[in-house]
Amino acid sequence: MAVMPIAVRANIVFIKVRVNQSEPLLFFLDSGCGATFVDSVVAKRLGLSAKGNVRVDGSGGASSAMALEPLTVRLPGLAAPLDGCMTTSLQSLRSQTGTNIQGILGSDFIGKGCMQIDYIHQRLTVMPSKSFVPGKNSQVLPIRIDQTPLARLSLQTAAGTVVNGTFMVDTGTDEAVNLFKKFFEQNHLIGPKDHVLHTASMGIANPSENLLVRLPEVMLGKQKLESVTAQVSLDEGDEGMQSELAGTIGNELLRRFLVTFDYLDHKLYLEPNSHLKDSFEADMSGVAMTIGPRGFVVQSVISDSPGAKADILPGDLVLELNGKKTTDYDLNALSSLLKENGRTVTFVIERAGKKLQKSFVLRRLI
Repeated sequence: MAVMPIAVRANIVFIKVRVNQSEPLLFFLDSGCGATFVDSVVAKRLGLSAKGNVRVDGSGGASSAMALEPLTVRLPGLAAPLDGCMTTSLQSLRSQTGTNIQGILGSDFIGKGCMQIDYIHQRLTVMPSKSFVPGKNSQVLPIRIDQTPLARLSLQTAAGTVVNGTFMVDTGTDEAVNLFKKFFEQNHLIGPKDHVLHTASMGIANPSENLLVRLPEVMLGKQKLESVTAQVSLDEGDEGMQSELAGTIGNELLRRFLVTFDYLDHKLYLEPNSHLKDSFEADMSGVAMTIGPRGFVVQSVISDSPGAKADILPGDLVLELNGKKTTDYDLNALSSLLKENGRTVTFVIERAGKKLQKSFVLRRLI
């Protein structure tokens, strides 16, 4: 058994790994990615041999990648030989998260053992399947492995009917549920008067365009979750997966459980933790930002949102947030702050060479 620390920041699971004999590198854990990726700059610096040119489809569209020679990923107490790893530029992910992401630990790594993610104590445990003992409150879901883990999920529509779908269990996404456009439209999951927001989320190529909605009820096995936020993917790049899949289940839902993947036995164990009853919240500012070297760069602003009413504009550079330099914020602090209903937020922005102060009160948009 190997136990290692992780860092959960804004619903993304980060972990330090070594590639072969390298120094520690910052990767994130992504069960929705079939292969492990090493950033192209890092792969070149480490002298990893790469060849070919492969199209990689994912959130935000397609990108090109090259196949890497077999390598070994090393973590405390664990050395995992991996074949079929890839390399591509992860600059888009670094820009979107403000984090120096150097690689992605994919589903090929997770399948190396029975792997448990403890979101509360921020640790990852890897053990043989025969050594794992489920907790007394755990439920087990059957999963199918098609490069990535797939599970069944039940959703209640606005009309009160229940629809079922196959969802990818994706630890690389920060949302609760992501619905593919085809499944969303075919099943009429929301009513004509339900509120819908246009949003964006991170992807390996570029930020992806989405709708944000609320689902009355989601059933994951026997566990019922109410008023769940869900993104609806509008990206054409997702079409290849949409023929079979209804969408993905992400960390905003998974973090409410002690999660154990057992690829060998095709099982997913979920043990509720103290966050089970947390309400599902989304950004309440209406301001979508990426993290740059001098501060947060505004990418888009939702119309009629608190940010829009305060005259925040795309292209604004946010230098300070509530009296603190934005360069001192990490991704987790920013995400948490902008989900506090009723909180007053003050931005100091730079626009056309001038500094302006903008204040507004956060409120639920969905």
